[in-house]
Amino acid sequence: MCCNVTRRPPVVGCMASVMNRAAGAGRGKWPAAFLLPLAAGTALAADYFVAPGGADTNPGTHARPFATLGRAAAAVAPGDTCHLRAGVYRETFRPARSGEPGRPIIRAAYRNESAIISGVDPITGWKRKSDGLFTASMPWTLDDEDQVFADGAMLSEARWPDAGGNFLFEPRRAVVSQGGPDRLSCPQLPGPDGAWTGARLWCAGGAAWICSAARMSTSAALACSAPESAPTPSPPTSSSRA
Repeated sequence: MCCNVTRRPPVVGCMASVMNRAAGAGRGKWPAAFLLPLAAGTALAADYFVAPGGADTNPGTHARPFATLGRAAAAVAPGDTCHLRAGVYRETFRPARSGEPGRPIIRAAYRNESAIISGVDPITGWKRKSDGLFTASMPWTLDDEDQVFADGAMLSEARWPDAGGNFLFEPRRAVVSQGGPDRLSCPQLPGPDGAWTGARLWCAGGAAWICSAARMSTSAALACSAPESAPTPSPPTSSSRA
């Protein structure tokens, strides 16, 4: 077992009538009027703009753009185009509607500008806790799915054992000496009693094909308990890794 602690309104319709003497027609004779209707409900495609310096109270024009992709998503309709001005957009948004056959909704960078939609938020206020270990607070968490990047490179979060250089595919792991569905013992576990209480424990039981994670309720010098952990098909044994 392996464990790690860690838009716009439509054109309703218009009609034009043309009355002219027809070439060669007898004097006083007029041809019937020509009616040129537009189909009711036909709408022209619109262009909306979004810019970091805009405001969601704006109409979304080139001169007065929206500020967020979410606001633009609520405005666009099939056939419209949303132009993103240069900048980084750090937000999560859900399109309010889809395009239609032959009338897609297009979201693209404006001309040759560089527009980036990012799924990460900057974290500031880092403090050194110990050699190679830094901490900083953040206003939200995805729990097991948090991911840290520095200068565009993906990093591993602080954990024990240290994940090592190839942490994504071959992370370093500790081996437990004994354990069960809700308790593990590991002679290598550092720190005094209670040091790991509240930490996140990641385990791969048995042949390490199935993994589970839980919050540790208590921790002693060589043991930890996670009674809320989901049961694994293969309970931890002396060959399990942590």
